[in-house]
Amino acid sequence: MPGAPTQFYFGLYRGTLDLAARRLQAQAEYVKKLSEIDQPGDAMAAHSAFARETIESWFEEGRRLFNESRAFVTPSK
Repeated sequence: MPGAPTQFYFGLYRGTLDLAARRLQAQAEYVKKLSEIDQPGDAMAAHSAFARETIESWFEEGRRLFNESRAFVTPSK
């Protein structure tokens, strides 16, 4: 069974890849939405929404990764 440092780094690695996959999916959906827009105002609104969602996602994902990683360094009882 791997030790705590190995579990920590593997968990961080796995979480980072999972984050990248979700963000790439969100970006693909955003680009698809942009391809269907024909008004500049709608494009700006879509861009603003995507930017806001991206920033919110980074904070949420950072918090999630921190909490998951913390479980590997906290001594179990």
